[in-house]
Amino acid sequence: MLVRKLLGWNVTRLRQSLNLTQEDLAGLIQSVDQAYLSRLENGKRNPSAEQLALIAQALNVTIGDLFSTEDAPRSYADGPVIVTARRRKTHKQ
Repeated sequence: MLVRKLLGWNVTRLRQSLNLTQEDLAGLIQSVDQAYLSRLENGKRNPSAEQLALIAQALNVTIGDLFSTEDAPRSYADGPVIVTARRRKTHKQ
């Protein structure tokens, strides 16, 4: 299961079901902007618990709904949970 991809897919699906643009949704959430939502929906962001709660509240769903595998693409929902971590670049001095 690709958690970030699944989360992004669900946020997109839920947002579109409310006929909201990314900009509209960002306007409902004080701590995120449209660019952040775009990266989140594309599976490139790993939101904090607080951000998940705010997104769920703005979409009028539970946090669990953001991770629903119902009707999700099989490549996102099947298999073991996979969370990729990005390595931080270290600066050589």
